[in-house]
Amino acid sequence: MDKTVKSEPAAFTNTMSTMSMAKDSERTFVYGSPVKGDNFIGREKELRRLNLNLECGVNTIVVAPRGMGKTSLAQTVLDLLRRDSDIISVFVDLHDCKNECDFYNKFADSVIKQSSSTPQQRLDIAKEFLNPVPPKLSFSPVVSLPSGSSDSPGSASNDSLSLRIIPRSHSPEQILSLPERIAVKLGKRVVMFIDSFDQIGAMRDSLTIQKRLRTVWQHQKKTCYCLLGSKAHLMTDIFLNPAMPFFMFGDMLTLHPIPEEDWTGYIQGRFSLNGKSISEEYCRRICDVTGRISAYIQQLAWNVLVQTQTEVTEDAFYCGLSYMMEQLTPLFLRNIGQLSAYQRNMLNAVAYGIHSGFTRNGVLKEYNLGTKSNIDRLKHALLDKELVVSSEDGGLYFTDPVFELWFKQRW
Repeated sequence: MDKTVKSEPAAFTNTMSTMSMAKDSERTFVYGSPVKGDNFIGREKELRRLNLNLECGVNTIVVAPRGMGKTSLAQTVLDLLRRDSDIISVFVDLHDCKNECDFYNKFADSVIKQSSSTPQQRLDIAKEFLNPVPPKLSFSPVVSLPSGSSDSPGSASNDSLSLRIIPRSHSPEQILSLPERIAVKLGKRVVMFIDSFDQIGAMRDSLTIQKRLRTVWQHQKKTCYCLLGSKAHLMTDIFLNPAMPFFMFGDMLTLHPIPEEDWTGYIQGRFSLNGKSISEEYCRRICDVTGRISAYIQQLAWNVLVQTQTEVTEDAFYCGLSYMMEQLTPLFLRNIGQLSAYQRNMLNAVAYGIHSGFTRNGVLKEYNLGTKSNIDRLKHALLDKELVVSSEDGGLYFTDPVFELWFKQRW
């Protein structure tokens, strides 16, 4: 990128103009959070399949790289299911769960909160199903949300339920059976959406945890599960390895990039709402540079829109791309900072077209990868950090095309 960024006054004026045009409509482009409503595009087949699966009690595993829209898909289906008064839909995000105890607390807290509508109901359910340790209910100040905004899935109130679940107080079976027991009690069905489920695969003694979950969940009749994850190697090992407890647990749904033609209509429509225009060619280039990763498309389209006066030009496109790369630089530097020198060297080899054959003497020497015995460790480290993905033939490729572009330019 050899284009310079526009001066601040021009960019600021442009931004204020765009904000003025868009303030009465849906958010023009959404990134950094799940999309809803008119911002949710494509995925018609996946939406129908997932909704039908869960309506009929079929456990479903959803796998996709970060930013591909799996959480948005799940929350869209969750909203559809909540229209059915006979179904209780619960959303649990495990991204900050580091161990088994964290998981049980997050799981129980989410189930209790989202299967009841008042603080007293939450307290009653917790007391009935989580004895002998009584829960505590506390309140935080009410925060007024902007008109049209929504809280996170299922967080319908500002009360905080402290369950204090520890191994000595509650058995895993007691917690894992909570949705089923509530479903039976209320005469309803429960659908559990568990995001970042691959965290389970990264926990200490993961195999034992998986055995506990599968042993309880497989016998439930009124509860089904939608398990979502982005680490393909972990999700594949958990659900497709015949030796693992979750083998054949449910229908596997892998999300692929949304077609370019769907994005073209969406991007042009959003530009039009703001009194601006963008050609099909620039829509295609936005899709190409982002690898059609949904979150990046939204982010780049917004940055290009901000730089556009009336119609997208080459200067507006490159300035928008430059801004996005600067926005992502702290994240990408963090990615690099957690790598050893040898891991960075292997990533450098992948960036410049070496996808296999890392043990060849020429590759080892040119990219300073150490000894042949070091290669497997380097591969697993990059896979675990989600920086690369392994293809069907075993080749390594960048998981994130924008990170790859940034890496080639700056490293």
